[in-house]
Amino acid sequence: MGAKRNLVVIGNGMAGARTVEEILARGGADLFNIAMFGDEPFGNYNRIMLSAVLEGSRQAAEIVLNPFAWYERNAIRLHAGIRATRVFRFARRVLGADGSEEPYDTLSSRPAAAPSFRRFSG
Repeated sequence: MGAKRNLVVIGNGMAGARTVEEILARGGADLFNIAMFGDEPFGNYNRIMLSAVLEGSRQAAEIVLNPFAWYERNAIRLHAGIRATRVFRFARRVLGADGSEEPYDTLSSRPAAAPSFRRFSG
């Protein structure tokens, strides 16, 4: 088998993480070095259940789908809390807001809505 190709996924939300889960399930760990960029400073979580956390019936830990250990176990370089700010198509590189760069052979862009948590009183 030849050298692994570089896969960069922009977006660590439900769509981006699910894409990577499927790639891994189909043997992608043998084919790709995987890097992911995600705006939020933690692993993937079930956004559908977020309202239950905000109203207090669930704890944040209960809705985590992929904790940091999952990324590590699967040799995924997660740029948590780092927005991908630029794609250099001809150089085949993605630039993160912190200056980090990842080379890619294959690029998947799965950004979610802008993350934001608002506190309301009352």
